[in-house]
Amino acid sequence: MARETAGDKDISVMGAATAQHYLRAGVVDEIAIHLVPVLFGAGVPTFADMGKHVTLEIVDQVAGSHATHLRYRVVRDA
Repeated sequence: MARETAGDKDISVMGAATAQHYLRAGVVDEIAIHLVPVLFGAGVPTFADMGKHVTLEIVDQVAGSHATHLRYRVVRDA
């Protein structure tokens, strides 16, 4: 439904469980991670229970005063 609605535009998903679902389905092209140096001690691990190895290639990285922004391309098996 998202692809039908978006047409040629990009689709973004957020949330650990949603990201895991789409990564397992093999439909993720890029991953953006905003790393903030605060540990809450609870929550859903973003990449837990992937069920398979996923190789990422760094596309961009920007270090800010409050967060580091990382963007990765998902490497598809050849």
